[in-house]
Amino acid sequence: MVLLSVAFFADTPDELRQETDALQSAAANFNCRFTEMRFQQENCFNTAMPYGLRRVESSHMMLTRSVTALVPFVAQEVQSPQGIFYGRNAITGNLIVGDRTKLINGNAMVIATSGSGKSMSVKMEIIMEFLRWPNARFILVDPENEYELLVKALGGEAIKVSVDSRTHFNPLDYHYDPKTDVPPDVAKIEFVLSMLDKLIGENGHLLPEDRSLIAASLKNIYKPLIASGYTAPCPTLGDLYRDLNKSNLRRAKQLALMLDVFTNGSLQAFSHTTNVDMNNRLICFNIQSLGDQLRPIAMMSLLEFINMQVMTNRRKDATAATWIYFDEIHVLLKDPMSSNFLYSSWKRFRKYNAYATGISQDIQDYLDNPVAYALLSNSEFVIMLRQSKSLEALERLYGLSKPQLEFLRNASEGRGIIKMGNSMIPFSNLEPKDTAVYKLITTKPGEATAEK
Repeated sequence: MVLLSVAFFADTPDELRQETDALQSAAANFNCRFTEMRFQQENCFNTAMPYGLRRVESSHMMLTRSVTALVPFVAQEVQSPQGIFYGRNAITGNLIVGDRTKLINGNAMVIATSGSGKSMSVKMEIIMEFLRWPNARFILVDPENEYELLVKALGGEAIKVSVDSRTHFNPLDYHYDPKTDVPPDVAKIEFVLSMLDKLIGENGHLLPEDRSLIAASLKNIYKPLIASGYTAPCPTLGDLYRDLNKSNLRRAKQLALMLDVFTNGSLQAFSHTTNVDMNNRLICFNIQSLGDQLRPIAMMSLLEFINMQVMTNRRKDATAATWIYFDEIHVLLKDPMSSNFLYSSWKRFRKYNAYATGISQDIQDYLDNPVAYALLSNSEFVIMLRQSKSLEALERLYGLSKPQLEFLRNASEGRGIIKMGNSMIPFSNLEPKDTAVYKLITTKPGEATAEK
């Protein structure tokens, strides 16, 4: 049994009669008849309100097929109790409130053509997650220097990674954790060996005895730190260079020579003690000016830091998540080392209460790269904004309908489709331009330059 009640208002009795006539005429075009509830206006009003009460004792029998025309069963909704705002449902107008931490895995991908609002969507999520979870940590990898304004506004650390940078972080930093018995020299040996192997490149390879030489040298340079009860400054790559170079062994001096340009030469950006707050809960690495020569050691140091933060953060507080954002992820996927790190991260971060997010411009960047495709397949949360090509691939990957594909093709800025678990929701999320938040997150040249 079904009752459909409609309440509408007007400023004068004449306008009310006109609106009533117009409504009845429109309904008649669809073979539907509305009856005026004379002397029952109050009961009808209370029935139409979302109280869940029926004050009008009138109902009609309808078949299921007819009832479906009254209720939008095809419109999916997501409203998680502890979630954050992701926009409005483009079909129903209801708020989309989602919680990535409640998905099977909280990994995410953001796909959009340039200018469709992907950076703003990501920045809005960072702001809300940052405020929502006061114990969580956030790490941003920023290849285009788009996040500095936001990071500084939130009290975070923006670290420029380049040859001439005045901000430094030491890749040999070690934070003592009493819950683990792993000494610092053992914790850092794989990083140093991988770094040297990367520096040698195609010109050679590490010898079997190199591991022993590096292990002995690391033990020597970490002795003052251990002896001080982990209060002394951590050693640097410069200390590792000097310890290897003073050895009487020829191979140790060869290893030191490999490090020379990164400790005494023009690429010594990572041979300094840390001069920024690496314990800040929001850290952004700006790698826009990273040259090809410094890139191997820079990326290894950066990825080593991310890995250590994910691991140690879990030990400190299992409820405090680590959120990692890789902007322009297709740039990182070009490097085999970074690509392998991302591949393993998307599979294992969930176990350590960490959530990775990749951001790229074109779905084709993922389809042409097996690792990128694996990342996309292992992401339960996907934001798809305007896509002008490769829509057929999205249709195959997510089973999008023709109307959904057309919605993506013609979507304006800030509009698209959110995949949240098994739900596919068309959404709209526009930040008013006259707000302080908009001025922090916009990447439009004129507006961004005005703020800077």
